[in-house]
Amino acid sequence: GDGTTYSPADAVTRGQMALFIARLMREMDPMADGTTAYGYTPDDVKPDDESDPKKVVGAPFTDLDLVTKEAYDAITALWELGVASGINATSYVPEASIIRAHMAEFMAGVLDHSNARPAGVTMQASKTWDFGNFESTIAVSYRDDEFGSMVDVSVKTFDSDTVGAFDEDGGCEEASDCAWTDDEDLTDASGNIYLEEVGVDDGGKNTYYAWMGDPEAKENNFNVNTSAHASVTLSSTTDATKLKVTSDISEHSTTDNTVDIDSGDDVKFTVQLIDDGGANVAKSGVKITVELVKGVAPNVVYSNENEATLTTDDSGQATFTTSGPKSTDGIDADRTDTVTFKSDVDESGTVGNPDSTPGAPAENVAKTILWKDEPPVLTTAVASVPAYVVISDENVTIRASVKLYDQYGNTAGRGRTVNITFPGDDDPTERKVSSSGVASYSKTVPAGTAGTPLTMSYAVAAANDSEGNAFPVPDVTGGDTVLPLGHAADDSQASQTGITGVFGDDNRFHIEGALYTYDSDDLFIDGTADGGGDTVQVDKFETLIGVKLSTIGTPAQIQVIRYDDDGLSIFRVASAAS
Repeated sequence: GDGTTYSPADAVTRGQMALFIARLMREMDPMADGTTAYGYTPDDVKPDDESDPKKVVGAPFTDLDLVTKEAYDAITALWELGVASGINATSYVPEASIIRAHMAEFMAGVLDHSNARPAGVTMQASKTWDFGNFESTIAVSYRDDEFGSMVDVSVKTFDSDTVGAFDEDGGCEEASDCAWTDDEDLTDASGNIYLEEVGVDDGGKNTYYAWMGDPEAKENNFNVNTSAHASVTLSSTTDATKLKVTSDISEHSTTDNTVDIDSGDDVKFTVQLIDDGGANVAKSGVKITVELVKGVAPNVVYSNENEATLTTDDSGQATFTTSGPKSTDGIDADRTDTVTFKSDVDESGTVGNPDSTPGAPAENVAKTILWKDEPPVLTTAVASVPAYVVISDENVTIRASVKLYDQYGNTAGRGRTVNITFPGDDDPTERKVSSSGVASYSKTVPAGTAGTPLTMSYAVAAANDSEGNAFPVPDVTGGDTVLPLGHAADDSQASQTGITGVFGDDNRFHIEGALYTYDSDDLFIDGTADGGGDTVQVDKFETLIGVKLSTIGTPAQIQVIRYDDDGLSIFRVASAAS
């Protein structure tokens, strides 16, 4: 208040709490190894914008306009240090009272920067997770029962990358890797040991261990199950390296980018960050610049290299919408626009990252839009049958459909005739196309040999329009195949057999004519060269057998050790699908 009263019974606001914490931190010595600070104080936070005397760092809070400069500096600095957080992504609410739980979070954040640690051996890392390759500093601390620093005490440290996996009893596979020696690291004057520039590779995981050994038997070996120890794990998510760009243009348009001016004048693009394997990467904050050119030389009507700057959200996505011609006169008819998305996704180039190495390549993806003003005509048809049916001792019904599209990817062909033929039919069966562009047909087939494909074929008959003129594309033909399969018998086995097909949505795969099911309760063994015989989760198993591959070059080799449709099955992958 006025400096003469303490007001001990008054509530404390979140803004006042930030001031108290910041003043406390300025009085303390941050945790450091003598040369490199492991902890920091608010004074270490540098201005993000020197031209703005009020701004200290680029905090995300938008509700600090009415606080004092000291409170603003305290809140934003503590946010930058990881000590203070808002009640949501953009609101700090400095005037709100703080509850005991939130105050505990503040205090824990302060202690992370100080030399205060619990009794015994502890480990903390400056960073435990990031995208791609990253380095971290690990602080190993030893405190007595009164939390005092233990100086010149030997502590053994090692990591899982160095010693490998533990055996089934919890010991190191090579006992000597975890044995106590006389040349272990000693704690410094503050009771700490620092492991500088330790790290983990892109998409990997590495656990670091600290162990005191047995004072009575220094030659003993470490056991992860029984030895008192501290550990910290560094894990990496595979970093994004590329952009995948999709749009709301129908996938069935003639050239995959044709838009009817009469039915819509906007196209929405979605940009997704992906890794080298094509998997989505949920990385936020990546900048993407958009270049837009409307028309082609010499009839360019608009061009802008910096049409927009996008920022990926928590799912690694960003969107951009552009509009087409508003009329069909002159240059606006049949216009081709080009939208180019540019980004330094992996921070190796210069686009979107001015501080990176000049001249390094940046990622860019160009997409075109063909705006047309022509009457819709039937151009394509797509057949749809189940990927497989289960053949037992009874007949099975297969439903097939054919869907017709015009050049814009819209459904078409109402009233047209589609001739559908299945194996065993003497003559094609005629089906009329509905208002939704679909002709369907159900076929009952007798129980047969599992593994023999059944191919449905179709032909769209030529027809005239209402004025008697022939359609520009009178005939559309094609087909699709359904595979009859039989359930694999319980207790069956298959040794080192190539998987001939996968059905990831159903958690099924087949080996020739035998259909196998799996779920997360089954046991999966990665027997590939990289897997080393370790058990893996179902997601990893699906990657190995090719469920997550769009196409499969070489099928997975798998050993079905034990199969039980309703119980525990054991699958071992000998070589992964490619």
